[in-house]
Parts: sequence; C-alpha cells; structure tokens
Amino acid sequence: MPDTLHIADADDAGGFALARLISQLGVHPGSPATFMWDDRGDLSAAWTIWLDNWFAPHLVGAFLEVYRCAASYHLDGIEAADTLLDAALTESLRSRSLKVASAFLDGKSEMRANREWQRFADRIARGEARGHTTTLFALQSALYHLPLGPALSAYAWFELKSGLPRTGYRDQAGSAEAVLSVFRAALPYVSVALRGDRDENGGGSSHLRAI
Repeated sequence: MPDTLHIADADDAGGFALARLISQLGVHPGSPATFMWDDRGDLSAAWTIWLDNWFAPHLVGAFLEVYRCAASYHLDGIEAADTLLDAALTESLRSRSLKVASAFLDGKSEMRANREWQRFADRIARGEARGHTTTLFALQSALYHLPLGPALSAYAWFELKSGLPRTGYRDQAGSAEAVLSVFRAALPYVSVALRGDRDENGGGSSHLRAI
C-alpha cells in the first residue's frame, strides 16, 4: 500500500505517512473499531455512510477536542470528550471501539514512559475513563506533536483498514488501490474539520491547511 496520497501539500503527504507509521507501531487490531464492512454490499457506500453518520458528527469532534486538550495537558478535558463520545456511540460501536482501544493500550509500550499518556491510561485502568480508540489515537498524535490534519487522516485510515474483513478482500488483486480510492472520500471531511478548527481558534497555523 502506498505511504502517501495525492495531497495538495507535499509536507502534509509526508506528515500523513509519518502519522500512519507512528499510529500503527505495536498495534495489530484483530477486529474493527467503529467502521466495519463485512464484504457484503458496496465498500464505498458503507464508507460514505460511516463518514456521514459517525465520522463527521461525532468522531471528528472528539478527536479535535482530545487533541486540543492533550496539547495543553488537560486530562479532565480529554476524559470529558471521551465520555461524550461514549454516550454518542451505539452499544455495538462502543464495544468494538473499546476492544480495539485495549489493543492500542497494550501495544504502545513505548508510550508508557510518557507521563501524560500513562496518567490517562491509569484513569482507564481505574474505571474513571472509558478510553475509546478515537481518544487514544488523538492523544498519541498530540503527544508526538503530529500535525492535526495528517493525524486525523491517519485516524480515518486506521478505521478503514481495521474495518475490512480479515481475509478475502484484502488478498484480492488490485484491492490495495481500491481501498486507497475508497479512503480518499474521507479527505474532504478532514478538510472541513480543519477549516472549522482554524476558524474556531482564530486563524490556526500552517499545519492546519486543508487537505
């Protein structure tokens, strides 16, 4: 699978590749997070439904809030965003997200030396926070100082790849390019999210350019 996309800004393309690399280190989810496709029906249509019903109205907002709070080491804000996301998800999505999040926590041994990551992991362990996949992905991205745009794109990519069937579709000839083509539908949603974040925060910075 190519490590870059046809993104307008070459730096953003490189940032996306880096965000993907960092996010996937040590994480091998054996099940879908919030997006799931069971190889029935059209993948592109299923992806669009997820983008419209979950990514844009719920997951993006949680990601942006966690990212902002993590940048200022505001753990209560991270927990509050995680709690709101937990309430917004259906039971099946909630269960899948938490299952993948546990794999995310277990696989991120290098993050245990990071004080803020460990403090939030301790809250999860004590039952004070749920710790959803979206939350952990955004938290890690902020603590690694990854640009927001590539980080959010990498999160969408993680959801898509995790949500594909374990066998079959992934092994078909040409499926890699087909998945990449489907994924690109997420980029306009990322662009809108970044514009909204930039407007809300008074102009933003260079790494918040729309994809």
